[in-house]
Amino acid sequence: FKVGPSSFFQIYPDQAFRLFEEGLAQAGLKPSDRVADLYCGVGVFGILAASQVHSVIGIESNPTALAFANDNAKLNQLTNIRFVKADATQAMSTLEGIDVVLMDPPRDGATKAFIDELLKLRPRTVVYVSCNPITQVRDLQQLSREYSIAHVRGADLFPQTTHIESLAILQRKSPRGSR
Repeated sequence: FKVGPSSFFQIYPDQAFRLFEEGLAQAGLKPSDRVADLYCGVGVFGILAASQVHSVIGIESNPTALAFANDNAKLNQLTNIRFVKADATQAMSTLEGIDVVLMDPPRDGATKAFIDELLKLRPRTVVYVSCNPITQVRDLQQLSREYSIAHVRGADLFPQTTHIESLAILQRKSPRGSR
């Protein structure tokens, strides 16, 4: 993976890859799945998923990170992944037919508008990685109307600090189309 000084990348990539791989393993990906990687940065999460699914769309607002994401898809010889420069909240209303959402929002977590759009999108599974368990809990409470938490795990990617990454796997409570 290529990264640059103004694009975010985990400081301990080996641990981050383990966390992403666990998230994907717990997501129950299918070859027919359409995946959205939101707040995708340089595309790592979506690129790791791409070999297991039909297609991936990555959404990122940082143009430098987006350029690296496109380079990384080429570097990994993937043709079923594309990246779009957009704000994740605004892009949510344009997505359709998404089976799995991968999300790794900034420290502030997702916006209420993002959560509302995610609830309308109704993916089967949401894989939520967070660097701030407090905002993740807030977001999970909002999502609990439609989703059950199937798996949670903390990971220490910042040794000798008080910070922790948190992985949550959410499964939709009712099938798409029913309430």
